[in-house]
Amino acid sequence: MAFVLGASFVLGIDDQAGQQGVQGIVLPPAAMDFKAQAPRVRAVQSFRQGEMQLEGWEPLMPTLFLPAAPKSATTWLYGCMDNTFGSDQLCPVNKSASSSEVWAECDKKFFMPAHQCNREQAKCHPQKEAFWFQQPTAADGHLFGPRLPLEFFTSEPSFDDQESGRQLKKACEESPGACSDTFLSLPWVPSARKADYQLNGKPKITIADFTPNYLCSPNAMHNIATAAEQRGLKDQVKFIVSFREPLERAFSEWSMFALSWEWDRTLNSKNFSARMEEQVESLKACNETLFRNTELLQSLPDAELFSYVGKCFGAKAMEYVGNSLYAPCLLMAQRIFPAEQFHVMRYEDLYTARPAEMVSKLAAFTGLALDDEAVRKSTQENGPCYFNMAGDGPMHMSTDDSENKEELHASEKSLAYFFKPYNELLAKLSRPDFGWNDRPQFRWLSVRRAPVRMPIPVPGRVPHVMDDY
Repeated sequence: MAFVLGASFVLGIDDQAGQQGVQGIVLPPAAMDFKAQAPRVRAVQSFRQGEMQLEGWEPLMPTLFLPAAPKSATTWLYGCMDNTFGSDQLCPVNKSASSSEVWAECDKKFFMPAHQCNREQAKCHPQKEAFWFQQPTAADGHLFGPRLPLEFFTSEPSFDDQESGRQLKKACEESPGACSDTFLSLPWVPSARKADYQLNGKPKITIADFTPNYLCSPNAMHNIATAAEQRGLKDQVKFIVSFREPLERAFSEWSMFALSWEWDRTLNSKNFSARMEEQVESLKACNETLFRNTELLQSLPDAELFSYVGKCFGAKAMEYVGNSLYAPCLLMAQRIFPAEQFHVMRYEDLYTARPAEMVSKLAAFTGLALDDEAVRKSTQENGPCYFNMAGDGPMHMSTDDSENKEELHASEKSLAYFFKPYNELLAKLSRPDFGWNDRPQFRWLSVRRAPVRMPIPVPGRVPHVMDDY
């Protein structure tokens, strides 16, 4: 069963009670589990501001994105940032004060994700991935969710259950097209009290949307720019982009979708080498002139570059090759937003980085406030910002480690040749030293043995049989 998000669908999950017992983690389990979310798709009807006629209120638009490919620590980064920069850490709700007093008194810029709301239970919980901006309808004036006040979006809402139910019922009556049994929403604030939600004339609330693959979607990047321009926020939009060694990332995604979840039902789904070969051939067939020709790619006018990326890069699950070709997507994105609005990280550096230093860099880039106690809790050993190996890697979703180590080894050299020009362009777009030449290949393969002799054809090159290592 192929998993493709249609134009009018977003991922949603049923509300689950309880929280993880790990130090610092405050997210419900399902909010961190993509597999738990994925089967429960909910249709969300699009609507525009002019049709809603909710004068005196406005929604807060996402301005922080983590749009990179899956299997690149996007979920981990989300949990780390939510537990370090969230409103509960920086501006906890004072239930004895009015909402306007609470937010007016908060003098720190904090992080807040979109929320998934359950209409029957009248409760909302954080949602990492919204999948809003890939939809063609997410353009001028598009709004996200009914008019729910900010208090719905804290882990300790100031409303009791009865008041929460009343508020949610009223919001859904105002905007019936925005509500289903479960729906996504952003917080709304009264326009007259807009100053309460600003610091030095800029928003103090950073709404985050960590949907993967926005980076390779011309629709998503254009829609983000259009919505931000309409609200005067384009220069405040930030992108955190985590890139992982391309072949290792592709293998990790394949092992999850093909071996563990069994969503990949193609003919060669259980053969990594064959699936990669198929997708490399498909990329070449999509446009032979631009295949591996990164010099020509850089010279394309905007319209042609956007058309090529939109046509040849799927920006969806199980695009193992396309999701690992970072440079064409970053090139496109930087035609829409300037390079200084992108913070490029290397996934592999998370293993050796000092958590507190990494958090400090994220704060410097995003403008989010650093609180000593919140940082201490989130960066302590086994805290949400402590990135340890924990046995997980590109093999951890595989059903047969021994056989699939052979698969990954056998693909290594031929596919390294394929990825080479794209990785060189990525260094040019991010920073000169960016790449994977300084680290042992595939740190997760603890058993270093010669691979089987297996030819891996790559279009435009004589098939190479690995006989050395």
